[in-house]
Amino acid sequence: MSVSLILPINTKSYKKDYSEITKLGVGGFSEVKMCLHIPSQQKRAVKVISKNIIPIESIDEEHILKEMALLKYLNHPNIIKAYEIFEDSTKFYLSLEYCGGGNLYTKLKAVKKFPQLEAADIAFQIFLGVSYLHDNGIIHRDLKPENILLTGNYDYSVKIADFGSACLKNKTKSLNGIAGTLYYLAPEVLKDNYDEKVDIWSIGIMLFQLITGLLPYKGKSSDEIKKRIAAKPFKVKSEYLDVNARNLLMDFFQGLLNVDPRMRYSAKEALEHPWILSSKKRCAQKIDYKNKPETKFDRRSKFYSKVRNFRPDDFYNEVHRFEHFDSRKTRFE
Repeated sequence: MSVSLILPINTKSYKKDYSEITKLGVGGFSEVKMCLHIPSQQKRAVKVISKNIIPIESIDEEHILKEMALLKYLNHPNIIKAYEIFEDSTKFYLSLEYCGGGNLYTKLKAVKKFPQLEAADIAFQIFLGVSYLHDNGIIHRDLKPENILLTGNYDYSVKIADFGSACLKNKTKSLNGIAGTLYYLAPEVLKDNYDEKVDIWSIGIMLFQLITGLLPYKGKSSDEIKKRIAAKPFKVKSEYLDVNARNLLMDFFQGLLNVDPRMRYSAKEALEHPWILSSKKRCAQKIDYKNKPETKFDRRSKFYSKVRNFRPDDFYNEVHRFEHFDSRKTRFE
């Protein structure tokens, strides 16, 4: 299958349409720049991925294309919007929606912890986005504060980002292969047998972190923390929580962090919980999330017919250049 059927790659110079304003951040193999999109006069975030400094065995062209393909065809107010992708001989350029408030991790470091009502506002929006993803058969697999973006410095309107670990649900069997970030991994991921409920566990851990400012596990190494996750999965203790709405919040955590994925809340069930109903944004937003997402894939579209068969273990068969992509590799960051 041609990549162009999934996501058109623009080979013209991105600098014809984009003017760089400032650098937003730098990663191991990439940097993110705030740019002005000249035709629309909108600010956008452009992720620049250098091919030259990535070891050939680590190049995940499929990873890049899969993320952009999913984002390009998703349409939800709580999911980051992708516009286009450029490629030249040395770099990929991914044009994304610009969120001026940075990410939730940076905000948490600044405020130490969030009041419950603000945490409920944030959780409500994340569950809305995840409910939409799950309704469309998509599992994010790497939900954490770093991947939740804020639209402004004084506004807790959030966007789910970074779909590089995302995959499509398999209706006939459970998923395998470790993907995600260590502290937020559901215990069943380490058993190599899981489904979309891993996203709910990750949100539960993230919510605990927002409210308490604490991480769920302590350990001197990744191996030690993995052993703790497998042997004694995290449970919230009441003494971690403020007296205000403690019982309600404890009940919510028990539903989010149930060790048995079959008993764990779905995103829709989480949206119905009384603690979430306390969210100001939930009260203000009249949306029929119970019955349908805001936008679904058009199942008659060429994109859906191509992407519906993607699986975490065989995506590499669908993309043209690298033959040894390991979709099961661990992505602890």
